[in-house]
Amino acid sequence: MNSFSRITASGFARRALAALIAAAFCVPAAFADTAKAADAAQGGARVADARQLLITMRYAEILKQGLSLVFSQPMPGSEALSDEHNGVMKRLFDSMPAGPFLDGASKRLAQSATQAEIDEALAYFRGAAGQTELACVRDTLGTPTTLDCIRERGGEAHLQAHRAFAETPIENKLGEIMAGDSGDADFAASAKLALEQDPALAKELDAYCGSHPGGLCDVLKPAQAAP
Repeated sequence: MNSFSRITASGFARRALAALIAAAFCVPAAFADTAKAADAAQGGARVADARQLLITMRYAEILKQGLSLVFSQPMPGSEALSDEHNGVMKRLFDSMPAGPFLDGASKRLAQSATQAEIDEALAYFRGAAGQTELACVRDTLGTPTTLDCIRERGGEAHLQAHRAFAETPIENKLGEIMAGDSGDADFAASAKLALEQDPALAKELDAYCGSHPGGLCDVLKPAQAAP
């Protein structure tokens, strides 16, 4: 079982970013447009609810926090990253809009989850135990202490609620959305918008990547080159 907190507290950021680096920003296949009108309307409502769930979870913020965490760490055997590197990366991630992340992930979640499952997750994350879990995920991202945080802040009741939710099908599907390799196009779209909206940042990043090739600069090439 890939619990949401285990993924976000340990492996999700590195797994997601490894997939982004390895990918060539291939846009996921378009959704089939042959469904009946009633099915399309129902699916549209489910996408809207899935988006609301991701907003409640602060999905984009957590994902950008994970991106920043990963790219602030030197590669094995490499020298420590400079303040210049960390400054450019922070400005980029802070500038990346949430919309593309939410648009892509909500459609994927609506495809994989039922309406009842999305409703169940919304109820959990809007509740006290879910809010405790989300706060702990944000505060302990990249460390193995999320469960300790939940116990400390919410007591045994919140910890047991977390464990019960961790056994539900929707929790596993949320983990797959966050740690999967299908968010590369979302990342590219968000980075492209950030660079289009801030020419000074685009110029700074271009200059930085000219003297520091590799790493995130290689990942961002499609966004930098886009018209």
